[in-house]
Amino acid sequence: MQEDVGSDITVLSELHGGHHTFAAANFICGGEPEAGDPAGGVALTLSNRVSALVVESGYMGSRIVWVKLGGLLVDLVVVGVYIPHKFRKREPFQESTLKQLQLFLQSLPKRSAVMVLGDFNAKLKRDVKGLTGKYCMHYFSDSGGTELMEIMREADLFAVSTAFQPEKGSALGNATYISKTEGHSPTQLDYVLVSNRFKSGVSSCRVRWGPSIHRFGHRFDHGMIQGKFRFRVAAHKPARGSTNWGALAHPVTLSNFNERYESERGVRPAKIDYWADLDEAGCVAVAEELHSVITRSVQVAKSVIPEKDAARKERRWPRSEATRALFEGRERGLQREVTGSDGWKAEKSLFRNRIAHACRDDRRAWIGGIAKEMQSAADRGDSRSVYEGVKRLAGKGRGAQKQPTIDGAGSDLRSAESLAGAWADFAEGKFACTDAENLRSWGSLGDSRERREDVPSDADLLLCLKALKQRKASGRDEVPIEVYQKAEGAREDLFTLVRLCWGREVIPESLAEGCFIALFKNKGSPNDFSKYRFICLLNHAYKVISTYLLLRLVRETEGYLPESQAGFRKGRSTRDNLYILTQLIDFCHKTSGAPG
Repeated sequence: MQEDVGSDITVLSELHGGHHTFAAANFICGGEPEAGDPAGGVALTLSNRVSALVVESGYMGSRIVWVKLGGLLVDLVVVGVYIPHKFRKREPFQESTLKQLQLFLQSLPKRSAVMVLGDFNAKLKRDVKGLTGKYCMHYFSDSGGTELMEIMREADLFAVSTAFQPEKGSALGNATYISKTEGHSPTQLDYVLVSNRFKSGVSSCRVRWGPSIHRFGHRFDHGMIQGKFRFRVAAHKPARGSTNWGALAHPVTLSNFNERYESERGVRPAKIDYWADLDEAGCVAVAEELHSVITRSVQVAKSVIPEKDAARKERRWPRSEATRALFEGRERGLQREVTGSDGWKAEKSLFRNRIAHACRDDRRAWIGGIAKEMQSAADRGDSRSVYEGVKRLAGKGRGAQKQPTIDGAGSDLRSAESLAGAWADFAEGKFACTDAENLRSWGSLGDSRERREDVPSDADLLLCLKALKQRKASGRDEVPIEVYQKAEGAREDLFTLVRLCWGREVIPESLAEGCFIALFKNKGSPNDFSKYRFICLLNHAYKVISTYLLLRLVRETEGYLPESQAGFRKGRSTRDNLYILTQLIDFCHKTSGAPG
């Protein structure tokens, strides 16, 4: 999506000192004028929609200021300048300021779109190919104009304000300055310079004397050049505000997070003997409070973590060098033509089929490469790589966004409250205990106080933390696993919570709660509740307890499982046993002489 940038950028010159202290997103100014140059300031004012597109900005001294706007194909660099007149007797001189402008333009990428606006205090020669138009006022350029034209030639800039015919009846023509000295004729000292490849985007340019008349009561000093420039810019999308938890890997961010967490968490209470001082209800209350403290402290401390950058959509298959060259060639060709003209249509038609065939060849090459990788993986028995290849070919799904709109009785479910109630009723029946589960009885494990020595060690809990993957959705407490893995204070509180739950065999209700999400299976009617599958997002603190339970089960069962048991064992698979069995059968056939 693009938006048309019209007259949304204004250059202000001859600003007096003190303007640099005014800070706003819509006002970008140069540095403080030097001593003896009180009116040597320059600034750019931006409209709200243009200020939302700012990538970066800066200035060189007090007389050059610039801003970069994010574009759809390339960025647009707008430069506001105020060049001193050639008769100035002290710094800054015209030559030094023009040299600063030249150095800045040389520092820009060659493909950038550049627009230079302002008071140049120089006369440009009329109708110089690639530099000025036939409506420039002067037959010859002065010394400043000659130097400026060399800069324009080097930076490939064109004075578009000299290419438009002045309005009929305009007594001053394209003049932009009326001298304070009597007897001096009006001159053209202010210009709009645009990169040659983007000059077709300027649709009009004229001199307005309204601001001068408003100030002095008549045409005097400088007029204002107003132009319309069409430039394709990327549509501004508001940030999602998602926290970049991966930034905790940075030492400074982690230090700030730990400091904020400890400040919110407060002083830890004296150590409590959970076995002697508290009964079961008291342990549950302490665990609930500890989990609440962790959740609250993390939510406050996450304010020091930066937000994620907007994710960019990745191309499924890469473009070849030849295809990229075709796109660049089409871009250059279309920039030379007026949009919608016969030349523009011919240029676009010329590249259409060539680009389509090149993209098709790139896709075929990409698919062929993945197919070869999958065949090689299948030959060596690497089923995981084969599966990864299938996923790459299938691409990322759009997600199951559908939800029921009516229930089985025909009631409307378009409101969030009615839909949540319908899902609650359905889930209650779906996940209700079966008759067998209701009849199941558990034997007593004895009093937990008799197993005081069974305390999870730091090494085991750290192993469980490391086993959990990062960048996974959080549960209701919204505490990601990265916090427990990186932040020492949160990890200490987590270990205390796990040891309390493990030792006294209690689980606080808030810790075990999960968020059920219903995903449509993409088959059947979306109003059929049975065509959805559920996933449950659990709190990561609960996952740590579950992982530690799994670790203990593995250690307890590893000793008496037979060697032939391969299922659910780390580093082993039933595929190994199937291979051994196949080899034994082949061997028996060969030794017995039976036909294969």
